[in-house]
Amino acid sequence: MDQGGEFVVVGGVAAVLHGAPVTIFDLDLVHLRTSENLKLLVSARKDLDACYRGRGDQKLRPTTGHLASSGYHLLMTRLGPLDILGTIGRDHDFEAPQPHPEELRVGTMPLRVLNLETIITVKEEVGMKKTRSFCPL
Repeated sequence: MDQGGEFVVVGGVAAVLHGAPVTIFDLDLVHLRTSENLKLLVSARKDLDACYRGRGDQKLRPTTGHLASSGYHLLMTRLGPLDILGTIGRDHDFEAPQPHPEELRVGTMPLRVLNLETIITVKEEVGMKKTRSFCPL
């Protein structure tokens, strides 16, 4: 997102960035829910032509009001699926993913990425059966 919004990469992409051998189809982000950051995310949403998935022909697009919630926003963009998450696991939000995310570089771009141990913990908190697929052991 060229707009510079504040977010942490979580889920499958974060696991892959840490070297886990998993196949993923969407990008999961936990975002900072301040009014300034929400405006940046809506701007990015416009650039990506993002709308909610599973709405048939209806092109429902997230607003700052939608993104201010702690819920999940499952979007389809011109680049593929994007899940913008207010919280993950047991109510871990941008300001409280435990432990704090690591900064990794993808090419020249720095990204905040949740560590693999925390990804597994979060999946276990919500009872995901796929958790073992994130663990390379």
